[in-house]
Amino acid sequence: MTVLEKFTLGKNGDPEGGEDHIEITDAFYGVFDGVTSRGRAVTENLRIEGMTPGRWAARTLGASLRSLATDSTAEAALEHLRTALYDGMLRNDVDPVAWQWPAAAETCVYSHARKEIWRLGDVIIAVNGTPLPESPTPLDGPATWYRAAALWALLAAGHSVDELRENDPTWEMLLPLLELQHHLRNCPDDTNPFAYWNLDGRHLPGSAMGVYEVQAGDEVVVITDGYLRPAAALDVAERELVQVLCEDPLLIRLHRGLRPVARTAASFDDRAYLRFRA
Repeated sequence: MTVLEKFTLGKNGDPEGGEDHIEITDAFYGVFDGVTSRGRAVTENLRIEGMTPGRWAARTLGASLRSLATDSTAEAALEHLRTALYDGMLRNDVDPVAWQWPAAAETCVYSHARKEIWRLGDVIIAVNGTPLPESPTPLDGPATWYRAAALWALLAAGHSVDELRENDPTWEMLLPLLELQHHLRNCPDDTNPFAYWNLDGRHLPGSAMGVYEVQAGDEVVVITDGYLRPAAALDVAERELVQVLCEDPLLIRLHRGLRPVARTAASFDDRAYLRFRA
């Protein structure tokens, strides 16, 4: 297996990727998208080893790949990664139950030994240019549509793009809903249409991890949702992103998002891009 391109950038310009992280070992490649904190973790400024819970989770999961047995199955890897988060929180005196499981990450791991891609969450993957079925967080679609409708209404009422970019009232509208979202994460009720899986330290069924086989020589692209799509080359992914940031800074037309692009920001979200040959 060979890394062809690898890049991370935080939404505020952090070259280490903010809450996104790529880990490369001899046996595994990992891409992790740390979940942004909300609720109590924000109001009480929770930090784990000096990092936000999402950043800490992504880096802890990446580090755990170094001790994962090279012949591990997807189910064994899932438990290994879960334990790394859970034990790490306890080691740092963070009670995961009291803090409502604050450290979580979307996860994608490639196993060289098994020629398998393992995914949990909304990390996006393409193999030989063909995207794999996506697994988006169910609440994101309705939330971004609601935000877009509200902003289009405000534009129709006479507000300008620049005004709304500097003072977007929709975040306050969405926040009560988004602060409930963690109750949907790893919800065991299989009739709940908004439930979804994430690594956050809780026990998960083996079926939570999507498993996709690849062949030696296949070219794989893995991105976090700071990019628009798993383009076949990094420069293409960057060019497409920059075009949207310039032409649709409110993120309501070309690409719907939960927040506009701040004038001082590098983008609307942290981003990670990994292209490799299996």
